Formats: sequence, structure tokens, C-alpha cells
Amino acid sequence: MKLPKHPTVSAYLEYWLTSIVRPSTRPTTFRAYSEMVHGTLAPSLGDVVLRRLTTARIAAASDRWRLQGASNRKVRTALQVLRTALRAAAHRGWLAADPTAALPLPRYAPRTPRWLSPVQAARLLAAVRGHRYEPAFVLAIHAGLRRGEAGALQWKDLDLRRAVVTVRTTLRSGRGGHAIDGVKTAASQRSVPLPRAAVLALRRALTRSVKERGTRKAIWAPTDHVLSPGDGRPQWLSVLNHHLTATLRAVGLPHVSFHDLRHTAACLLLEAGAEPRTVMEILGHRRVAHTLVLYAHVRDDQKRQAVDAASRLLTRRATKRKRR
Repeated sequence: MKLPKHPTVSAYLEYWLTSIVRPSTRPTTFRAYSEMVHGTLAPSLGDVVLRRLTTARIAAASDRWRLQGASNRKVRTALQVLRTALRAAAHRGWLAADPTAALPLPRYAPRTPRWLSPVQAARLLAAVRGHRYEPAFVLAIHAGLRRGEAGALQWKDLDLRRAVVTVRTTLRSGRGGHAIDGVKTAASQRSVPLPRAAVLALRRALTRSVKERGTRKAIWAPTDHVLSPGDGRPQWLSVLNHHLTATLRAVGLPHVSFHDLRHTAACLLLEAGAEPRTVMEILGHRRVAHTLVLYAHVRDDQKRQAVDAASRLLTRRATKRKRR
């Protein structure tokens, strides 16, 4: 794609997506940038000639987004995408300077992570026992898999004899159907050991899958996904969300998202005494600091146990001094 001599912002963004973003980023990143460009940036700023784009115009556009109901988080993301695009233009000499450089990004409060206690997690697993989607919840709570990672799994990725699941891909499902991509980072590609309870649940699911495959050979997909509506093809990820919400409501558990089950896995591992680096490798994080910031949540009873244990140390040492 070739740019005209004086491109508009819209023409430049199309060039940026096609010639710069697509060849150098993962498909999921390209799709996210493309949706932001076509849904937010181009409609607001697309008619402006690139060289005439100013900080004031961008600030006015971000104010309009807020008036139209956009959250601070969405405005921030839109400005970050625009900043990335305009920096590339400045580096190539198409802009004298990046007009977003002096524009402060709006702050937003990140969503507070939630998780289930060990008792609550056990109740959820008991409630989904034997269900078609049981493997999704088992793999999230016992192995910390992301929803897309669980959705992309095929039976060949599970070695139930060795009790190991290998994560290589992630599933994206939407209006355009299903798409399977490689996992986001090298750290996300990993092998995770499975406890006996998880292996037993997955064996039950495999038995059901083998029976269904025997009766539906004509329509069975060669991919043979672990999570499937009954034909070997991948299950729609939104279905997992609906089933999780309905199950939590039915058994009287607090609402959590599917990703919160991954938080639950991390908290359970940390509470069980696992080293943070071990938890990092199981979850597929790149840095141990990321694991600790996101998942080292301790409940009130753990805090009480910690301060009581410290107090006992002081008491014991004081008693020893008196005896001397």
C-alpha cells in the first residue's frame, strides 16, 4: 500500500495497519488495533490531513468520546493506539513530531481481581462434575489456564498417563467464527502438571468424547477439541461464561468471571506454599513481579495467622530471656 503525498489520518492509519502492524504483530494484536482504528479513531479524526493533526484536535476528540459514554479506560486505550501509530509516522518523517506526546492519558481504576476460596472452588467443581464443560473449570482452577487456552486444547495436548497438559495455542471465537493463534508470549507456551483430581475429571470427559465420536463419525472434526459441543469442533467461549454464571447462581456462590478462576488457581497455589516463581511458570507469566502484583492477595484469616505467628515468636524469645 502506498501513501499519497498529503494523506489524511484515515489513509495513514490504514497504511499503518496494513504495512506496519500486520507484518510485525500477532493476529490478535492486529485485530484489536484495527477495531480501535475503524470504530473510534477514523470516525473522529480520519478527515484531518495528517500533517495538520494537532494536540488540540486530539484532545477535543477524546472529550467527545467521553460525552458519548466511553469509559476512561477506552479513551486511554484509543489514545495509546493513536500514539503508537503517530510515533511510527514521526520516525518515518511524515510528521515533525507526535502530537499526542504532550497529551496526558486519562487514569482509570483497574478492576479489582476476585477469586474463590478453597471451599467455594471445591463447591463449583462438584457442581460441574460430569458436565460437558467440566474440563474448562478443572483446567482453570487446577492448572491456571486462560479461557482461550482451555478452548484451544485438543486431546493430543493432554498426556493423562503422565498427568501433564501442554499449552501452545489460544482460541478466539466471535462473529467471524473461531480462530486459533499461538499463545501471546514464549512464557505462555508451557507444560503444566495436573493433580489426580484433574486427571480423573479429564478421563471422564475423554470417555464421553470417545463415545460421541463413535456415534458421530460423519460429522466429527479432525481437530478433536477437548471442549466441544459434541462434534470435535471448538466450543464458543461465550457459552463457558454463561454456564459459569448460571452454575454459580444455582449453588449460591459469588459471581466471578472465568478469568477469576485463574486468579483462584494462583491464590490456591500461593496459599499452599508454592514459590512465586513456580506459580509464575504454571500461569505462563513472563515476570515473577507480575504474578505477585496480580495474585498475591491474602485473605483476612491469612493476615491474622501471619501476625499471630509473629507475635508467638516474640513471646517465645521473651520467655527464653526470663529463664536465663
